[in-house]
Amino acid sequence: EVAADFMCDAIRNSYEMNCPLKLKNASVKVSWWNKELSKLRLKARRLFNRARNINTPETWERYRDSQRVYRKAIVKARRIGWRNFCTNIESAPEASRLCRILCKDNNQQWNCLKLPCGRFTESTKETLSHLMEVHFPGFQETLPVSVCRHRPRAAYKPRAWSLAAEVVYPQTVEWALGSFEPYKAPGPDGIQLILLQEGLKVMLGQLTKVFRASIALR
Repeated sequence: EVAADFMCDAIRNSYEMNCPLKLKNASVKVSWWNKELSKLRLKARRLFNRARNINTPETWERYRDSQRVYRKAIVKARRIGWRNFCTNIESAPEASRLCRILCKDNNQQWNCLKLPCGRFTESTKETLSHLMEVHFPGFQETLPVSVCRHRPRAAYKPRAWSLAAEVVYPQTVEWALGSFEPYKAPGPDGIQLILLQEGLKVMLGQLTKVFRASIALR
């Protein structure tokens, strides 16, 4: 565990030192925008300036007509862009990501379990306690002092280094890391897979030792 923690810290520190965070420009180019919309927007602005300067009912009516045409064109372009995006989805990760976004329920919370008395849980602690009582009857949050003092020692397990060497070797580590998508969500350690894949030549030996130790010292 100490070696794994040291490696994680080294990877994170190297990444943060060589790739500092930068502020990105907030302006984002939308995919559904086209030249026709630019022309309609320019025309609407010109008619607005003309109506403001002349200030007659006819000029204002022309401006409102151009605005209606411009809004309808935006709605149509957005609809076509969304259809093209859905049609061009070819890989499973993109489709699953889109499905999760559309099915996401932001109102779902931990404190939504119904208790036997009829009311709902009001805190995360109460929810977890109810889950433990349902799935593990007789559960106690704190063990008695006598149990803690007289807890039996863990039995010694022989180190299976030979088995770990047969299961984990550099080629399997390289294959396993290469089988993942580079920008998948990181785990609790916060390390992106792309960092391991790009630095595999330097870290292959250390990663192999850590993975072997996870089997031999389990």
